[in-house]
Amino acid sequence: MPPNSSYSVVWYTHVCHVAMICLICVGGMNCGLFESSKFEPWPIDKVRPDDLEKYQDSEKYLASFSKLRPQQQIDSLLVLTDLLKSQDEDRAMIYAQKANEVAVVHRKPLSQAISLYYISLFKAGQDMYGEGIEDAIVDGEIGLKQFQKSDKLDWQIRTHRLISELFLKRGSSDARFFDSAKVHLEKGKILLRSEKISGQDSLVLLAEILHEQLFHALRTDTTDILTIYQECLTLHQLTGNRDALARLQQMLGLYFESKKDYDRAELLYRKGLTYAIESKDNHLLPDAYLRLGNVLIKQFRRSNEDQKFEEGLKRLYQCLNHQKENKYSTEGAIGRAFQIRANNRGELNYYDSALVHYQAAILSAGQEGSFAVMKANVTNVLRLCPYLSSLQYKSCEDILGIEPNAFINQNYDRILKGVTQNLEKANLRIQEREREEIETISFNKRRDQWLISGGVLVLTGLIFLLLLQQSQKRRLTAQMESLRAQINPHFISNSLNAIESLVNMGKNEAASKYLIHFSRLSRRILNSSRTPFVPLSDEIKTLQHFLALEQLRFRDKLQVQINVQEDIKQDWVIVPAMILQPYLENAIWHGIKPKVGIGQLVITIEQIGNQLVCSVEDDGIGRKKSRELQAATIMKRKSLGMQITQERLRINSKQKNTTIEIIDLEDADGNAKGTKVIVRLPYKTKKG
Repeated sequence: MPPNSSYSVVWYTHVCHVAMICLICVGGMNCGLFESSKFEPWPIDKVRPDDLEKYQDSEKYLASFSKLRPQQQIDSLLVLTDLLKSQDEDRAMIYAQKANEVAVVHRKPLSQAISLYYISLFKAGQDMYGEGIEDAIVDGEIGLKQFQKSDKLDWQIRTHRLISELFLKRGSSDARFFDSAKVHLEKGKILLRSEKISGQDSLVLLAEILHEQLFHALRTDTTDILTIYQECLTLHQLTGNRDALARLQQMLGLYFESKKDYDRAELLYRKGLTYAIESKDNHLLPDAYLRLGNVLIKQFRRSNEDQKFEEGLKRLYQCLNHQKENKYSTEGAIGRAFQIRANNRGELNYYDSALVHYQAAILSAGQEGSFAVMKANVTNVLRLCPYLSSLQYKSCEDILGIEPNAFINQNYDRILKGVTQNLEKANLRIQEREREEIETISFNKRRDQWLISGGVLVLTGLIFLLLLQQSQKRRLTAQMESLRAQINPHFISNSLNAIESLVNMGKNEAASKYLIHFSRLSRRILNSSRTPFVPLSDEIKTLQHFLALEQLRFRDKLQVQINVQEDIKQDWVIVPAMILQPYLENAIWHGIKPKVGIGQLVITIEQIGNQLVCSVEDDGIGRKKSRELQAATIMKRKSLGMQITQERLRINSKQKNTTIEIIDLEDADGNAKGTKVIVRLPYKTKKG
C-alpha cells in the first residue's frame, strides 16, 4: 500500500482521469502529470466514490481512453480496475486486460506487471471448473519478475501472497503444491522485514501476509489458528480494512462450522456481515448472507427453534437479492431449508416450496454452465417427487408438469443450449483478439523499420505504412471472420448430435460422461478466447477432452497416445488455440473410422531447434483409400477443418516461419498403413 505521501498523488490521479473520461478536463486541471505517475492500489483510509455504476459501461470509457497518451490510458484503466474489483469483477477484468495490451505495445514493464497482478487475481476468482489456476499462477509469476527488476518491494510482497494463495487452492487436488505455497509466503515475509518498508505500508502488508498464513493454517495445521487470527484481527482494525475484516470473520467461521460448533460460527458470521455491509463490497455481502443463513438453518435442524429457521430463511433471501451471478447456490440452499423444515415439523406444504427452489437452481445452473450443480439439483427433484406423489396422491408427471425422463432430457438440452451460446460468444472474442494481435505485430515491425530508415524517408514511409495498414486490416478482417466462424461451429455440431443421440437412446450414463467432457472443453475454449495463443498445457488439456469425446463415441475402436518432450515447459510455451484439433478429427473420421479393427492415434510434440514440431500419426486406411470411399459415397461430407487450419497457418507464417507437411505412410510392400501430419511452429513462450 502506498506511503502517506503518495495518497494525494493517487487521489489526484483518480480525479484527473475521471475528468478526462467525462470530457471536462479543461482550465486549470493539468492531466499531463499522469505520464510520469505510478499507479498504486486505492488507499484504505480514502473513501471510494459511491457512483461506480457509471464506470461499468466499459465500451464507452475504452473509447474515451483511446484519445489519451499511453501512460494516461494505463493509469486510467488501472484506477478503474482497482475501483471495480470488489463491485464488478467482469468489468474490472476488461479494464485490466486493456491496460496490459497498451503496456505491452508501448513497452511499459511496470504497468504490465501491475495489470498481470489483477488479471491473475480475477482469473482465480472466475475459475468455475478448477482448471484455470495454473494460468493464473503463470501470469502472477511473470508479473513478479517485472516487479523484482523494478525493485517494487510492496508489489513483490503482494504478488508473493497472491501466488501463495493460488498454489494453496491448486494443492487441494495435488499436495505437492502446498510446498510451493509455503515458499512464496516465506519470501513475502522476508521482504516485509526489509527496512525499506515502514509505517502504514508495513502494517497493511503484514496484515495481508498474516491473513494468508491463517489460510495456510486452516488447510494444513490448525494448532495456532486462534493466535494468528487475533494478530490479524488487530492489524486489520488498525488499518481500517473492512473488506479484510469481513473475510477474516468468515474464514474462522468456516473453521468452527466444520467442527459443528454452530454457535461460535454464527457469532463470527454476524461480525463478518456487519463488516461486509460497511465495506459495500458486492462480492462479500451475498457470501456473508449465505454463510449466516446456512448456519442458522443447521441450528434449526438441531434445535427445531422457529426463530432460527425464520432468520436463516430471511438471510438466504437477502443473499438472493444481492447476487448478480451464481444464484443457483442460494436457490439450492433455500430448497434445502424448506425440505429440512418439512422433515422436522411434518409440515408437508414446505416440500412444495423446496421443489420450486430446486427447480430454480436447475434453471440458474443451466444458464451459467454449472453442470455439477445442475445435476445435483435434478437428483434432489427426482428424489423429492415420489415422496410428494405418495402424500398428494398425484403422479410425478402431474407434479412436475412433465414425465420424469422427459424432465431429465429437458435439462440436458438446457445446458447444451447455454454451452453453445457461450461458445458462440467465445468465437467472436477469439476472432477479435487474433486480428488485434496480428495487426499489432505488423504495426510494430513496420514502425521499427521506419525509425531505422531515418528522417529522409519519413513522409514516404508514413504514407506507405498507413495505406498498408488499412489494406491489411481489411484483408485480415475478412479472412479471420471467415475462418474463425467455421472452425468451432463444425465441431460443436458433431458433439451436440452425439449427445442428443445418446439421450434419445436412453443411455443417460454415457450422455452424462459425454456432457461433462463437453462442458469442460467448452470452458477451456472460453478461457482461451481472450487471446489467439494459449499455453501448450491448456492446448493439450483441450485435446484430451476432445479425444475423450471421440473415444466415448467410438468406444474400444480408438486408442490414443500423447507424447510430449520432457524438458518442454508446457505452461510457458504458447501455441495457436485449437491448431491441432482439425488434424485429429480428420485422422479419426477419414483414417481410423473406415478401418477394420482397432485404430491407433499418436500425437507427438517436441522442440527441434527454434521450432515446436507437432505430429499427428494414425494407422488408418490412408488418404488414397479414403478418397475412393468418399467418391463412392452418395452423401459426400465436405470437411473444411484442415483447409481452414492451413489458411490460419498460412496467415501466421507471414509473421513467423510456420510449415505443414502431410506424409502417406506405407509398409515394405508399398501398401498404405496410415497418414502422418507434421506441423512446425515457432518455439514461442510467454513474455517474462
